Amino acid sequence: MKLARKVPTDHLLKYERVFKAQKRIPMSVFKAQRVLDEIQWRYYEETVMILNLMPYRASYPILKLVYSAAANATHYRDFDKAILHIKIKILKIKNLTC
Repeated sequence: MKLARKVPTDHLLKYERVFKAQKRIPMSVFKAQRVLDEIQWRYYEETVMILNLMPYRASYPILKLVYSAAANATHYRDFDKAILHIKIKILKIKNLTC
């Protein structure tokens, strides 16, 4: 059972996007989707904590993708990691975008 989670709308109305695309991740789409469903629209710190504690092997490449996207956001756009929201989707088989 998944709990509904409210996302603060004040951050969503005035946010900018930061993209990080990862190509050729050797994992099944279904295995990746199982991990991505758990971290969708969560804060960065909460996402990192969840991915570190997940027992799935698919969580480590996704954790690296989230780390890289957050590093790009703080370095190039001067975002604060405390207010970053994670939105990850699978564009094609073996392509993840954050």
